[in-house]
Amino acid sequence: MIEGITIIYPALFNELSEPWDAEYQISETVGFNVYKFEEDTLAIKKDLSNQLVIYRGWMLSVNDYKKLSKNVESKGGVMFIPVDQFKKANSFSNWYNVLQRYTMESYFIRDFDELDKYFKDGEAFFVKDDLKSLGSKQSIAYSKDEAISIYNKIQDNRDYVLENNGICLREIIELDNEERFFAIDGKIIGTHTDKDRLSLAEKVAKDIYKRLGLMAISIDIAHSNIKNVLVEVGGFQVSDMDKEGDLVKIEEFYKDLLQSVKEIVGL
Repeated sequence: MIEGITIIYPALFNELSEPWDAEYQISETVGFNVYKFEEDTLAIKKDLSNQLVIYRGWMLSVNDYKKLSKNVESKGGVMFIPVDQFKKANSFSNWYNVLQRYTMESYFIRDFDELDKYFKDGEAFFVKDDLKSLGSKQSIAYSKDEAISIYNKIQDNRDYVLENNGICLREIIELDNEERFFAIDGKIIGTHTDKDRLSLAEKVAKDIYKRLGLMAISIDIAHSNIKNVLVEVGGFQVSDMDKEGDLVKIEEFYKDLLQSVKEIVGL
C-alpha cells in the first residue's frame, strides 16, 4: 500500500548540481518526501517502504533507469514511471506516427540501403536515432554517408545497444521560443503563459495518453514561421525550468504534480 510520495534527485557526494537544487528545496516545501542518491552508482540507501518514487534528474539510459528502478524496489519503493513506460516515452518510433500531424515531417529507417532515395538535389535532414541526436550543430546530413556517420557517432557515445534502432531523418525548419511542458494522465501540469503553445501541448498530451497510455511525459513545443510545432516527446524526468529562474513556476509545477499523483494513487 502506498503511504507517501518521494522524489529522488541525483547528487555527487550528497551535493546537488545547480539545476536540481531549487527543485529539491521547493518539492520538499510543497509536501513531497525527498532524497538525494549518488548519481555515479545509482545506489539507494534510504528505506523507501510503501513509497511511490519519482525520479527527477538528468536523462538516463534505459539500462540505468532499469538499475535505478531495481535499487528503489530493493528498498521497498515503487517507481511511478515503470521501465516499459520510460522506454516508450523516449522512443521516437513509438510516438511519431501517433503525433505526426503536430510535428515536422520525419522518416524512421532501419534499412540503411533505403537512405539514398531521401537525399535528392542536395536536400539536408536533421539526423538522430530512436533516442537522441548529437545536438543541433552536429546532426545535419546532406547524404546517406553523412547520415550513417552521424548515426555511428551516436552509437559510439552509448554504452549499450539500443534495440530496434534506426536512423531518423527530420525535416529542417527554423524554430524559436521552445518550451517544455509536462503532462500526467493526458493533462498538462504547471503554469504556462503562452496560450497557443499550451493549446498544442494539451492536444499532444491527450492524444499520446489516449493512444499509447503514457501517463507521464515531457512535451517540447516551439514556434516555426506562423505556427507552433511539436519538437519532441520524452520522459518526465528532465526539466529546463531552472533556465528561466522562475521559482514561482517551479512551485506551481510541484504543487500540480503532488495533487495529480495523489489522485492517481488515492492518497
